[in-house]
Amino acid sequence: QLENHSRNPKEAQRQISFAPGCPRFSKEDWKSVLVGDYVDLDGVLRHLQPGQTSGITDLASWQKAWHTFKRAIDFAFTDRGSELQKYEDYILRAFNSRSSSWHSQVISFDRDNRQNVMAQDKDVRFSDVSEFEGNKDSWLAASG
Repeated sequence: QLENHSRNPKEAQRQISFAPGCPRFSKEDWKSVLVGDYVDLDGVLRHLQPGQTSGITDLASWQKAWHTFKRAIDFAFTDRGSELQKYEDYILRAFNSRSSSWHSQVISFDRDNRQNVMAQDKDVRFSDVSEFEGNKDSWLAASG
């Protein structure tokens, strides 16, 4: 499906924006989704909450932005729901196994993972959580 959307992202974005049930998402983020580029969850959160100056700072704000991102991906690519759910479960385990003082590190770990997924020419999927384990210690090793 990514191949189909990336051929003419403007047309795909126009069609999606008029589709019933289209999630609230910025034009820039829709374009990134449709061509397979990185989407900054801080920007997603600021789009959801105009006037918000800070980005993601805790589990609740991460979940709000992630769920919006996940809905957009699932809306455009209906076959990716289980992939995104597996990744969400993985990141939630990281949040839930650490004290809140380490949540900023989990947020950074997630950001790094998502950037790596988008930089891998689509060979790595969000559900390939074993791909993130090598990087996990650099972000979360001393937490507990």
